[in-house]
Amino acid sequence: MEEEEHGGFCDCKNFNLGQTEDNINHTVELAKVRALNSVRNHDFSKLFRIEEDKYKFEPDFACCSFPQDPELVVIVSFKEAVRLRAIDLIFRKPDVASSVSVFVNQENFAFKDTQQTPTEAFELNHFTQRGEVEIYPDLNKMGNVSTIAIYFRGLRDQIALQYIGFKGFGTKNKKLIFKGNFELISTDEDTQQRLQHRMDMLNF
Repeated sequence: MEEEEHGGFCDCKNFNLGQTEDNINHTVELAKVRALNSVRNHDFSKLFRIEEDKYKFEPDFACCSFPQDPELVVIVSFKEAVRLRAIDLIFRKPDVASSVSVFVNQENFAFKDTQQTPTEAFELNHFTQRGEVEIYPDLNKMGNVSTIAIYFRGLRDQIALQYIGFKGFGTKNKKLIFKGNFELISTDEDTQQRLQHRMDMLNF
């Protein structure tokens, strides 16, 4: 019986992605990373380290939610569209974080958007002694990711995140850039009100 060959388009969720070449943190646009409900601004290069350095961090470093408010959103843009195979996470106190929801390709993501149905959601149950856990998204939903918002929820205290490692492959696909003499219509309430006002003026 032939051994199954794993590769960039393999759909085996249990395939070990520990190889250094699978880490695609170099595709993260650090200048565009945002953390919502975070205690302070961060040097995000410390959060998105390369694979070899994921256990090398300053003891006091962490991207933290406010005390007694265990909710944190980290929003990431990639330099190119990527295919995500896994997300590796390290927490200072792993017993605090209980779940993670991810929202893919939603521009201008705000904290209120966490109430929407996520692209995927995960319960966090199996941590290593280092506070590490790895989640495996559905590849059918993560095949062409330009932006991702990661929503962390906890049980108590505050969430203290020390590492995010994206594993997968660059697709070499460029992000969509719309050009032309047209207006992009969003679904937010403010835009709808402006459109209604414009229609009322036309019908006056």
